This record gives sequence, C-alpha cells and structure tokens, in this order.
Amino acid sequence: MMDATQMICDSILESDEEENDDKGDPLGKLCILKNEHIPEKECLLYLGDNVLGRDPNTCSLPLLSPSVSKQHATISLSLYRRKGSKDEVEALLWDLGSLNGTRKGHLKLTPNPSATRLFKYKNCINLRKQQHSG
Repeated sequence: MMDATQMICDSILESDEEENDDKGDPLGKLCILKNEHIPEKECLLYLGDNVLGRDPNTCSLPLLSPSVSKQHATISLSLYRRKGSKDEVEALLWDLGSLNGTRKGHLKLTPNPSATRLFKYKNCINLRKQQHSG
C-alpha cells in the first residue's frame, strides 16, 4: 500500500507571482541597436509573454525584418511581491526555434523550454544579429 503525498510548508521558497491578461503599465523595454538588418528601436515590455517576430498577428513585438523568424523569441516578465521588500520584475528569454538564433551578449540560446534570465527592472535588452564567418 502506498502512502499519500504529504503537504509541506514551503512559503519561504515561494513568492506571489502576478500574471494576468491586462497589459497594464510597461515594466521594461527592449532596446534594439541599429544594424544592417533592423533599425534602432525601443519596444515596451509588459507583464506576461512578449513574443518577438515578423508575424504581427501572433507577435506582440513585431520586428519586420527578413532575418527575424515569424515567431522568433519570447521575453516573459513576471512581477514578484515578496513580504517586507519592494516588488521585483524578472525577465526570462527563450528562443522559439528561430533560423538565425537568439543571443544574450555572446551567449547563443538554444530552442528549448528552459529560459535564460535577462535583467531586472529598468534595464535594456540588446538584440543584435551576430555575423557568421565562412
């Protein structure tokens, strides 16, 4: 006979995460640096998933460039309220299987469900296409 799983108290490890469909105020911005593929641009980032890509019907951050896939990458913002301290914004980035890839600095992200933590409130993400040699 198997015992039932027991409930544990792990409130120290958990925080209250807020996500909803209401965009509300922007929590950050994506800073795209001018390059030969995309003009310089700033895009506001909101709570929840911010999808980058060429398809304006499915992407909240349309980037109309042939080097960008229809659904290229997602930046997900979460707001955490911790007892006794101010709210924190966490940003996670993941590639959606794009042809040219997604990078954070020199780190190339691989398309998979695990995300890369990007930044905290009031910072920019720089999106540049890296030149391939050969």
